[in-house]
Amino acid sequence: MMIVTGAAQPLGSHMISKLNQHNFNYVIAACNEPASTLAIQKDLNMQQQLSESKLPAWLDKHYELTEFIFHLSQYTQVAGNQTYKPETYFDSLSEKLWQSCVDYQIPLIFTFFEHKQKALETWLATQQKAPFFWAALPIPSSSDEACIRSVADKAYTLMRQREKSSIYSV
Repeated sequence: MMIVTGAAQPLGSHMISKLNQHNFNYVIAACNEPASTLAIQKDLNMQQQLSESKLPAWLDKHYELTEFIFHLSQYTQVAGNQTYKPETYFDSLSEKLWQSCVDYQIPLIFTFFEHKQKALETWLATQQKAPFFWAALPIPSSSDEACIRSVADKAYTLMRQREKSSIYSV
């Protein structure tokens, strides 16, 4: 199964749509929005919707079924009572997902705002372990639908190729 965070946001819904186009229909849609918000977005084929705050515990129970994680919501979410802090790269959900991907050997693709690349590089340098495959994709500060679609396309291509872990351009 594939996990997509930020599923009710434009990038997340484009990612699910891209996966569905290629017959990946066992998708767990993780988001903080109500189910009705996600249900009205396109004709997305999902197995289950899950609150992002419950995802780490869910993943601990179902990691053996998880083929890939697309973490596309670092900057749109609130994890518990902790909000994104500009001086740090990852929030608590992102750090938990990174660690789960290390522990369970799950490949991970995540997004970041392009102006935060130095912060991401600094954070990556402090990590003693990494998932066996990870990819980071920049999101421009002003993203239109074509940009969002190209990020989803690049994420799908990287998922299929899994050449090397790196920060990529779109």
